[in-house]
Amino acid sequence: MGVDPHQLHDRYTASYFEDNRHIALINRATVPHAPDSANDQGTLTPTGALASFPYTPDASMAALRHYYRDLGATLWDIYGSRDAYNPGAGWVSPIYENYRTGLLWKNFMANPEGAVMLQKLDAASR
Repeated sequence: MGVDPHQLHDRYTASYFEDNRHIALINRATVPHAPDSANDQGTLTPTGALASFPYTPDASMAALRHYYRDLGATLWDIYGSRDAYNPGAGWVSPIYENYRTGLLWKNFMANPEGAVMLQKLDAASR
């Protein structure tokens, strides 16, 4: 999870970062927790938008503003935004989601094991 996808690619994709960005945009277009009406229980997960900050910064910031300004009394607490909520059921997750910078990627990629992993990934993609 700490791998920085900016320079990663393989024979199937030119950019892991761009693939992740496209996946984030697809998920943004299909907001419900479940992809079909039979299984959608009304739960919304702000974590999807917030975790997508590296890939969709403008849309993620708009979502963060909405969660904070419009739903802050429900979703916001001492550690930040809640992980999920269901407005119809009056339920709010006890788990928090915190927005982070690229620090995780930077720290992970600074480890020697990261370089070895990238070499193996590169060799496997040929």
